[in-house]
This record gives sequence, C-alpha cells and structure tokens, in this order.
Amino acid sequence: MNILVSVSTLAFGGAEKQAVLDANMLSSHHTVFFLTFKNGELATQLRPEIKLLLVDKTNYIVTAWRVLKILKKYKIDIVHAHLFAPMVLSSLASIFSRASIIWNFHSHSYEDSAKARPGQKYLAKLPTVKKILFPANELKEYYLHEGYDFSEKKSLIFYNSTQVDGKISIEKIQNQNNVIGFIGRVIPLKRLHLLVDLAAELLRRKVDNFEIWIIGDGPDRKRVEAYADEKKVGHKVKFLGFQSDTIKYYQQFDIFILPSEEEVLSLALIDAGMLGVASIAFDVGGNRDIVDDNETGFIVSSEGQLFDRVEELLKSEDLRIKMGSVSKERCLKKFGSETREKNLLSLYDEVV
Repeated sequence: MNILVSVSTLAFGGAEKQAVLDANMLSSHHTVFFLTFKNGELATQLRPEIKLLLVDKTNYIVTAWRVLKILKKYKIDIVHAHLFAPMVLSSLASIFSRASIIWNFHSHSYEDSAKARPGQKYLAKLPTVKKILFPANELKEYYLHEGYDFSEKKSLIFYNSTQVDGKISIEKIQNQNNVIGFIGRVIPLKRLHLLVDLAAELLRRKVDNFEIWIIGDGPDRKRVEAYADEKKVGHKVKFLGFQSDTIKYYQQFDIFILPSEEEVLSLALIDAGMLGVASIAFDVGGNRDIVDDNETGFIVSSEGQLFDRVEELLKSEDLRIKMGSVSKERCLKKFGSETREKNLLSLYDEVV
C-alpha cells in the first residue's frame, strides 16, 4: 500500500511530531511518503526510506493541483492528513484521484473558524473522505456540535501515541531537591507564569525542597524569565531551553505539571505518564483522557488547587511513586506506539 502522511510544517509541535511518528511506524509495513509545505527540525527524525515531498503552498486551488500530481505520480492509496491545510488540500485533490483521505484533527480551530467551517463541513461529505479522527473525546464532541455537521459514522476517537518506548527502564536520578518539570513550547497558552507563582507560593508556605525546570523555548520565554526575577524565585525556576533528548529530563522529574489553559491531547503529558511521573494538569481538553484524577495524578481547576496538590505530592514520596506506577501501566496500554500502530493498520485495511 502507498501511504502519504501530510502535515503543514516539520517544525516542532504536537501534531507534527505525531505525523512523523505515524510515518515511521507505517514504513515498516507499507511504502510511505511524507508531504509538507514547510521543512523543519523534525525532518531529521524521518526514517531514510520515507520520501520527503516539499510542496509550495500558494492559493488552495493551485496547491491542490500540485498535491493531485503527487497522488497520481506515486499512486497513493491513502492520505493521512494532519491539520487544516493538508486536510482541505488532499480532499480537493482526491476528487480527481483514487486516493482515500483520512483527516486527523489536533485542535479546536484552524485559521478563521468562520471561513474554515464551511469548507470543512462540505469537504467532509466527500465519499473520498473516509474517516475523521479526533485524539480526545472532548474534541470530537466539539466538532460534532459546533455546526460542522460531520458524520458520526466517519468520526472516531483515535488517541495520539507517545515517542517513548514503554520498555524503557527509568532509573531515577537522585537530586538534592524534588524536581517539578514542564516540557513544551514557551507560549502564552501554556501559562508558565503559574509555575513562577507556584514557586513563590511554596516558599511562602515554607516548602523549600523543590526546583522547577522548564524545558522548551518560545516567544514567551523572556517575559516569564523576567516575571521569575520580579517574584524573586529565579533561584528556584530554571529555564533550560529546547532539548531534543527529553527522556533524560523526565528521568529526573518527581512531578510533571501542565498548566495550559487549552490542550487537546498533550504528548508531553502522555510521555510523563509513560515514564512513571505523577502529573498535575488543568481540567481542559483531553487531559482527563490521560490523567485519572487521584489515581495517576491530579486534575485541578484553579491556581489554589494546583498549589495544594503540588505541596501534597512534595510531602509524600510514596504517593508520587504509587501514582507514577499506575500511570505508566495505563498510559502504555492506552497510548503506546504499538497500540496506535495496530489501530492504524486496521483502520487503513478497512478504508481500502
């Protein structure tokens, strides 16, 4: 089978990482091509047998014609399209080709929703658009009830997977302080100022046995660093920048925190669970699909709850270990790459 995996860019991001993971998994079973409109760092993670196709994206009609030529040239059977532009362009191209299209959503809106909704609504009805995948229950419900008029039969919950091998054995590195970690983009949506507020509040409560490590980079980094200095917690909040080898940092985390105000299905949160780290996340998006409240970590709805739960975990190593152990078991079963690979292969067989 000839499969084309498509995503808008190969810059780092959750959807982009999932597209690369899928392509690598599928290349062991089928001939895989990878189409993108903008190259990036993730290209180095594609297996050498995968042919990378860079397409110049101009207006949608011209670009769809370029995609169509690729579908015909390589006799593509299935296009697995991640994000708005690849979904729309591959669907337009499929009208004049034999390829079956699978849409894979990763967030609540693309571009201007008022403009995007009509196109998605009508293209989703094409017979060539076979399945519409949502990585979290909350996201599926959003699209089924926000005027997109998607077919229930086509719409599936299809969990993202992790880049972490479930067989990895993590030997906890002992630090003088307990390490509270975050891995992700440093952007306003992630609300990393809450981690600065957390450090200040813990110190106010006379809790001093911690460090907060922020792994990642982005446009909000300078502002958050300045805020940490303003709150006089720079000695407790460490900004370590972008790191390609994130596993060694999870290895040192005692607690993982995801303070985002919006998420769909966080790969970083899944990775933390896969590696046995007790996690705390806010009650948004698909976080409840990953964290079982009071069992594998905590789901919180306010800054005050975040402070209380962190203090509780800092004071109980036994609770952290217990939650991390259960989290690893459940995340492996639910989000392991072998599970997604098996489900993808089954889905493609059904579609073809």
